[in-house]
Amino acid sequence: MANQSKNYFNLVTTGIGYLNEIKLVNNKDNASQFLTVKIAALVGDSEKPEYRYFNCIVAGENNIKQIQRCTQAVEAEKKVLLSFVLSDIEASFFVGKDGKTFTNFRSRLIGIKSIKVDGVLKYKSEPKKAEAQEQTLDRTADKAEIQEEPALEPVDYNEITMPF
Repeated sequence: MANQSKNYFNLVTTGIGYLNEIKLVNNKDNASQFLTVKIAALVGDSEKPEYRYFNCIVAGENNIKQIQRCTQAVEAEKKVLLSFVLSDIEASFFVGKDGKTFTNFRSRLIGIKSIKVDGVLKYKSEPKKAEAQEQTLDRTADKAEIQEEPALEPVDYNEITMPF
């Protein structure tokens, strides 16, 4: 039987936010564990940002390693700011004790671009080879002289006949 690969659609979101509550959680079968975090993502005006809260499962060995390195800083209530990539976002709603309805977002943390602890850069991911080539092409295009396309001649649509 031949190997068949499956294709998936994926919603990916990037952002910046504060890292909170790093936990190692037992799977339902208690045979394995996974790492979870809460992220308070920043949105809106940079002078008065609002927050969107995400409960995330950390995916990927490097992401797990980087989050584990932040455990002491989070426990010490230092400001751990990360630039992140999330996927598979789901929303759920719940009613708080005060009767207000809240939204809870669940997601998978699939990428970490950078981490700062109390404003000091602690981690910055290296761009992948394709991204690095794209950035080089962008810089080359920025330096290149822009040539204008020749003006198009006006078309009289009354003279166009359709082939059917």
